[in-house]
Amino acid sequence: MILETGTPRRASTNTPTEAIWDLSDLDGLTFDGSFDVSLRQPDPRGLHFSRDGSRMYLCGNGRAYITTHILAVPWDITTAVYVASTVFDWALLGLWFASDGVQLMLVRSDALVSVTLNAPWDLTAGYTLVSEYDQSVEGLHGAALSNAGDKIIMSKAFNKRYATLSTPFDVSSASTPINHVFGKSRDRGIFVNDAGTDLFLVDMRDDIHHYKLTIPWQTPSAVLEKSYALSGLSKSGFTPLTDKAMGITFSPTGARVYVTSSLSQAVHQYST
Repeated sequence: MILETGTPRRASTNTPTEAIWDLSDLDGLTFDGSFDVSLRQPDPRGLHFSRDGSRMYLCGNGRAYITTHILAVPWDITTAVYVASTVFDWALLGLWFASDGVQLMLVRSDALVSVTLNAPWDLTAGYTLVSEYDQSVEGLHGAALSNAGDKIIMSKAFNKRYATLSTPFDVSSASTPINHVFGKSRDRGIFVNDAGTDLFLVDMRDDIHHYKLTIPWQTPSAVLEKSYALSGLSKSGFTPLTDKAMGITFSPTGARVYVTSSLSQAVHQYST
């Protein structure tokens, strides 16, 4: 079982081996704090955590590298310390690790890239490029990959698209994507929970939009649950309509939410 610092707002009857994901809304979000990344990622976009919450990975617009940060207290970014930058051949907007920490998907504006790390969760140990999947016609803002590596959802403003991978974690094996028009033109970061039933989009006006997928990992089944204004929270890390939220991720149980801000050059952390 993955343990997280802090207690989820809603009680769960799940067994110890199950992940808790019973969020019906985010109305109870509380702001925990921020982590300044302006020195190395002045325009932060995608972020991801190791499954135990001890490492945070961050990429930024116009930066051809990923920064790795160690968290002294798992899932608490206020204890994060920068440890390394790993250079890639292109600027990156998003990243998504498999649960084993070996398979990694990178998001460029014009393509998805599959990478295999030489050591789990350790970018500094080197990596091997597996494949690329051209999306230059679409232009991407983010993507989410299933833990099994066989399903993917991509985000581009109004146009969201999903595909299946015949070879897990190999984006070149993706089926022809099926498009579905929903969301807002200012949508940027995307997160999908492990089960593929809850999809979250964050937009540049600092709103989080929560969709339920009645058919897991298929965007045509998306139904908007509710939208939430981060700038409306007391001490939210955001000021109204100015900070440009760009990336979003959750801890595995949904107990913590993390959002990157382009203007404030920071990662903000919330508890549910």
